[in-house]
Amino acid sequence: MSPKIWIPVAVIIIVLVVIFVGKDKSVDPLVPEENTSDVTTAGASGQFMKLGANAIVVQEQMPGDVVFMSALNIEKAGFVIIHDDMGGKPGDIIGVSKWFAAGNYANEDIGTSEKLVDGSTYYAMLHADDGDGIFDPKKDGAVMDSMSGNNEAMMAIFSVSADASDPRDSQIMY
Repeated sequence: MSPKIWIPVAVIIIVLVVIFVGKDKSVDPLVPEENTSDVTTAGASGQFMKLGANAIVVQEQMPGDVVFMSALNIEKAGFVIIHDDMGGKPGDIIGVSKWFAAGNYANEDIGTSEKLVDGSTYYAMLHADDGDGIFDPKKDGAVMDSMSGNNEAMMAIFSVSADASDPRDSQIMY
């Protein structure tokens, strides 16, 4: 065969290998990707949004003593802390997640010390670990949201409703 024929044949073979090998690649949501800003989530409207390097997705919850976190992107190790509402702002701590290494996570439960009340608002706030792997509110400060321009704490505000859909039905894609 002449070299003119080999080049197109080689290109076709490479394209076929990429298509067939790459299409069934499974992704473990608990294994951090190199680029931690690649998590997307489908909203109720079916539209997708791209999450930033530090992001928390907590949808409307049902009453109970567990908060279901749909997605978490975290640049540095830390915790997700659940706060009750105190006049429209985060109040007392009622839940502390496990320690998360930097990376992407999906479908995580966070237990609470109080029952989530129908009609109430709560806050899931990202806190950076000081390096000891144990949450201490005096040492492990809130991660600030530099993307908003307000330099506010990185958090998801969520409501609780007896009529809420099961938040575990949300679709997380990597």
